[in-house]
Amino acid sequence: MSEQYDLISIIVPVYNVKNYLEQCLNSLANQTYKNIEVLLVNDGSTDGSDKICEKYSLKDSRFKKFDKPNSGPADARNLGIKNSHGKYIAFVDSDDYVDHGFILELYTILQKYKANISIAGYTVFYENTNFRSSFSYDRSGVISAEAVLSSILTDETIANFVCNKLFEKELFNRVKFPSGKAYEDVAVFYKLVAASKKLCITSKCLYYYRKRFGSITTSVNPKSTLDGLEAATARNLYVSSHFPTLKKECINSDFSMLVYSYNQLAKSGKPVSDIECIHNRISYQLKHHFKELHGNKYRPFGIVISIFPKTFYRTVGLVERVKKGWHR
Repeated sequence: MSEQYDLISIIVPVYNVKNYLEQCLNSLANQTYKNIEVLLVNDGSTDGSDKICEKYSLKDSRFKKFDKPNSGPADARNLGIKNSHGKYIAFVDSDDYVDHGFILELYTILQKYKANISIAGYTVFYENTNFRSSFSYDRSGVISAEAVLSSILTDETIANFVCNKLFEKELFNRVKFPSGKAYEDVAVFYKLVAASKKLCITSKCLYYYRKRFGSITTSVNPKSTLDGLEAATARNLYVSSHFPTLKKECINSDFSMLVYSYNQLAKSGKPVSDIECIHNRISYQLKHHFKELHGNKYRPFGIVISIFPKTFYRTVGLVERVKKGWHR
């Protein structure tokens, strides 16, 4: 197979995931598609994850280890892209794992439909629990950019991250992950979709996304929250401008992210004066787009924030402090 099929680069940013890393790397080593290179970008790990990367790079020539000072997954991915040699690129987070047929399925449909991006379904699972939730499209085949963007704005059937997908490497000639920013997937994926001439999808769930408490995506961090709001705002402005039929979805997505961000910042104890601009944007959305927000689960919370911003802020902060007290 390695002589007949294109080389595919799989980029894995690694930071302090010693307990999960071998499961991830074993799932890549056992891919049925053999012509791969796995770029392990050690982002300044201090827990021994770098030693695991070194072990795999010594026993399997397809695994290549790169070391860099800690600066986040965006920079790690950019470094991986820079050093990749494949015609196509996939991303896997180091605490996740993939089905053994992950790459083969994505490559097969990409070739079949002559597409620039192929997309798989995914399963979310929480560590130390039996809870799992799978998300997949109801059919396989070609899918429009508009349908992909609509899904990431509304129902999450198609995830707003890069890890369950295969990309033509040329797409990254003009698109880079934002250095030092969280929510880098939100900042980048819509640009890749817009730059693609054709996209395709499989209904198979092939990527396993681990939700672990204390990770970047589950912890309350003011900077990360503001990075996410910035990325989502830019995305929604772009999509509403270039895909006018999705304007209502963009309004609802923007409003939901504003309310979510206000709530997260209140949990973090960030001074209320620092989030006044978010309060103002929530009030503006309610005033000018109240009808479009009908059915939005965040609308009642947005109304409370708009009328009683300080009361909402203090109540959320108090609840968070009580919760932390219970878990001590």
